[in-house]
Amino acid sequence: MAPLAIDPTDHDDGVTGRRFTGWHVLACFAAFFFIVFAANGALVYMAVSTFSGVEVASSFKAGQEFPEELAQARAQAGRDWHVDVRPVLGADGRLELTAQFADHDGAALYGLEVTALLGHLADRRLDLTLVLEPVGGGRYAASAEQVPAGARELVIEAHRGGARQFLSRGKLFLKADGG
Repeated sequence: MAPLAIDPTDHDDGVTGRRFTGWHVLACFAAFFFIVFAANGALVYMAVSTFSGVEVASSFKAGQEFPEELAQARAQAGRDWHVDVRPVLGADGRLELTAQFADHDGAALYGLEVTALLGHLADRRLDLTLVLEPVGGGRYAASAEQVPAGARELVIEAHRGGARQFLSRGKLFLKADGG
């Protein structure tokens, strides 16, 4: 029996008779990396355009202000206020936000300037700031239209005489009440 001879220059795919050359390999290699770079570029663009990644404008300044923040937090704890915040999102997208402020004895607190920030977790452009107006009995309320359901960061601040008296940060999930 005669040995089988293999020609190393024969690259015929056996079906069409076309040859697969080095240029084809280069084209496939280039196409693969083009697709990878295009996908990465699209993902980077979407990430950077929706969230800057900046929590504070200046970390140094935030560090310098920390002792004052700590003193305000201790003073707030000493006041022992009780604050009940209730967000209600209607099926039509109308948000009703109320906050009830009471001192340590349960007496209503008046004369506060109350603001609420509903921070979107992924896109700061969708943040919503509300100024709550006094409605009596230590209650403050505000409303907004076309608020989408979803997870938010809620920051409540109360000032009196220009000085911050209360600050609370928390997460909440707004869900339409269906009615």
